[in-house]
Amino acid sequence: MRMAGKTVLVTGGNSGIGFAAAKRLSEEGATVVITGRNEATLSESKAALGESAFAFRLDATDFVGLESGLASIVRDVGNFDAVFLNAGDASLTPVGGTTVEQFDHLIATNLKSPFFYVQALLPHLRNNASIVLNSSIGNAIGMPGMAAYAASKAGLIGMARCIASELSGRAIRVNVVSPGNIRTPFWRTVADAALIPAVHEFATRSVPLGRLGEAEGVAEVVLFLCSSESSYVQATELYVDGGVTGAMMGAPAYRQG
Repeated sequence: MRMAGKTVLVTGGNSGIGFAAAKRLSEEGATVVITGRNEATLSESKAALGESAFAFRLDATDFVGLESGLASIVRDVGNFDAVFLNAGDASLTPVGGTTVEQFDHLIATNLKSPFFYVQALLPHLRNNASIVLNSSIGNAIGMPGMAAYAASKAGLIGMARCIASELSGRAIRVNVVSPGNIRTPFWRTVADAALIPAVHEFATRSVPLGRLGEAEGVAEVVLFLCSSESSYVQATELYVDGGVTGAMMGAPAYRQG
């Protein structure tokens, strides 16, 4: 098994891509620690992951309690071999209709939090560890109403490259996964429940491969980046988007006939 004997932290591991990644890492032998804000879903996710998993309530934007919270986790599970910083906010921030508080909260969750997580984790990361940040195709495609989200996800790319440069002396790798149209609870943040089927259909037509992605597909890429199979991959962004960013004109919406 590719992650046997390894300990991995997954933030936001109680839902969507985070849970799928935690599950896949666990299946490959890792001791997985998931964090999140919702006690109920954390408990459910831990039960689904099994006895080798741990769950801790930790708010991604609780910067005051971050270091002590992580230190408490480490006392229970030991240092980490890999970290998937997945927790995020996909709220709409349309120009002309966004408050300073909404903008600041999104940036704090998606950009400030990963930076300070890495900083707080430094004493608890083993040499040769892997850090994976979760960005989005939103960093590149200019989605209306998502300006703060796009800024935060684009910021992760530059941040990852700088941190990779700083941590290469310890052989710690820092890479980014950028999912596209993935079937997760994310869609509830951008559309009413009744509209989600129509949104899914529209999103599917924009994907060259002609289908939505699944969280499990992203989890496979996260597993690769966390494992020794990617030992020579550093400061790289991997798109998992069915071709949206690289071959947009191949999507059903643009095909002739």
